[in-house]
Amino acid sequence: MYNDSRAGHSVSLVNKAIRPNIWKEFTMNVSMSRSVLSGKWKQVRGKVKQTWGKLTDNDLDRINGRIEELTGVIQERYGYTHDQAEREVDRFIEQVNMK
Repeated sequence: MYNDSRAGHSVSLVNKAIRPNIWKEFTMNVSMSRSVLSGKWKQVRGKVKQTWGKLTDNDLDRINGRIEELTGVIQERYGYTHDQAEREVDRFIEQVNMK
């Protein structure tokens, strides 16, 4: 099994080898979603605060749309592992992109 920690999914290397275009599309979508979130930080900031109520306004100012910073602050505030925090952020990004 191959663990893609950014997306929080395990994928067998066989599946990745058999379907490289699907894998490439999946990882590109995650990357594009992350950059879109960074670009729309002012619009998304309120939703981040609703989702993770323990984050302070100072935290949100510090994060300023940077996904890795958001992941780290969530990890600190909620006591998550890095992988847990990444999965939470990726799930949030997917929800925001669906709306």
